[in-house]
Amino acid sequence: MAESRPNGALLLIGLVLLVVGLIFGGLVRRYGIGLLLTPSSQRLTLSVEQHRTLLETHRFVLIGGSHRGGTTIFWKLLAAHPSISGFAESGVPTDFAEGAFLQTVMPTFGVGAELMGAVRRRDVGLGRYAFSPSAHMTERHALNTPASSLKLVSEWGFHWNMSKPVLLEKTPTDMLTSRLLQALLTPADTTFIFVTRHPLAVALAHKKWACCTGMRVPTLALHWLVSHRVLAGDLPRLRSAQVLRYEDLARRPLACVRRVFGWLGLSTSKAVDAAVATVSPDANRKYESQYCREHLREPQQLNEHCAMGGALQPAVLALGLGYDLRVGNALGFSCIGRRLAASERANRSGARPGGVCGGIPSDSNLLEAMRAHEAMVLRTDAPADGAAARPLGLATLGGAPARRRRGARGVDRDAESRRGVAPPRAGICA
Repeated sequence: MAESRPNGALLLIGLVLLVVGLIFGGLVRRYGIGLLLTPSSQRLTLSVEQHRTLLETHRFVLIGGSHRGGTTIFWKLLAAHPSISGFAESGVPTDFAEGAFLQTVMPTFGVGAELMGAVRRRDVGLGRYAFSPSAHMTERHALNTPASSLKLVSEWGFHWNMSKPVLLEKTPTDMLTSRLLQALLTPADTTFIFVTRHPLAVALAHKKWACCTGMRVPTLALHWLVSHRVLAGDLPRLRSAQVLRYEDLARRPLACVRRVFGWLGLSTSKAVDAAVATVSPDANRKYESQYCREHLREPQQLNEHCAMGGALQPAVLALGLGYDLRVGNALGFSCIGRRLAASERANRSGARPGGVCGGIPSDSNLLEAMRAHEAMVLRTDAPADGAAARPLGLATLGGAPARRRRGARGVDRDAESRRGVAPPRAGICA
């Protein structure tokens, strides 16, 4: 009996080591040997002259947008082009090929850490980071230095194929840090493409992640709105930018991608055309069905929806993207309007003036949070000359600037004739 105890202990130790080895091996297979290396060992060694030459001889395309909003799908389509180098999806220490995890200059705002239970603040992590006063980063930020630029390009450059003329980076939080990124990559020809998606689809997609299951749809929808209002204010200060609705990409992926490449000055390719086949045409259908089935069943849920719509829809409408989270429309969630109409027919004896939502006050907590955030952004981004900042509600995303600068090697250089051309009203593929 005494001899069996050490044997049992050795067996237990062996099983633990086996499990640890399997987990560790899986991580290395997923993230590559870079998971074991220090950040300083994963960067190019560039002189000041080499750094500037790299910026001057390449074009940078940066993709931003909400998490779970279609940025990864769109990134895959662009990365399939033979003239574009993007980060790999596996074998590198990052998730979903996001550049934020392949550099040490810009913050990650707690994204990823909350999945391991390492985030406790209410303004850090998925569905929360845009609420932080420090999330909006512009050219006036302390990180806008030559040293930061050199370090950022060196770290991203380590993972790019530098023989290709167009270098692609994708991080959802780029929609809050685009102005700083533009400054850090100057004098490069830097273009931003921001992918947007219906706020309710983004909210429900967030709730599929363990870190966000306990969050309320109105809070997640407010986070979407806050991010987009910041972007709307920043967009006029970007030299080259476009907004792309994910719904337009899903509806006509091939035509949409070809239009984007035309704007970038790149010809289409067979590889991209083949990748387009992976895009699902049902952009928001499952989330629309889920919302109307699970979130509009009871009268109290209808009241909460109406209160959310009353608080957020005017600001959503002002963005010019065409989304309607109150009753839905052709861009998604039209089942809401049908559900509200059915509820009104079923309760004609007690019908309210103005329909089911008539008389239901807007969610005061959402309104207060939205106003507080706008005041915070206006304080942190006041013009240096002392002029009054432009109210966020006056900026739209539907009229994003489409200007392009001089192209890098191998891409269209005829930019001056296109300077100032206005894009389609609600995005490049509308």
